[in-house]
Amino acid sequence: MNKYIVFIALLLCSLVRPPDTISHECQWNGPFWPYATSMTLTGLANLLNNQEQSFICSRDYVTLLSVYARSQYRQSVDGKKVISSPSLKKLSCEL
Repeated sequence: MNKYIVFIALLLCSLVRPPDTISHECQWNGPFWPYATSMTLTGLANLLNNQEQSFICSRDYVTLLSVYARSQYRQSVDGKKVISSPSLKKLSCEL
């Protein structure tokens, strides 16, 4: 099996929202689930550290980690990249 097919499959599994989870207002409404992506990253790390295999390499892990990291900030109106703090309901860190 091609390692890129496995990588894409893992990535897509972390991005798909089950249809039965959109039934109430208290939900994640974004295009992906960061928690699921973090679980995928943990699984990939375990695979890389604990298994002898040739499908996934550290470059694949870093690529997914970069996608995940970029999803954790947004740009303000003036174009600056910021990390928001939902608990403070204001922008807490400028990058």
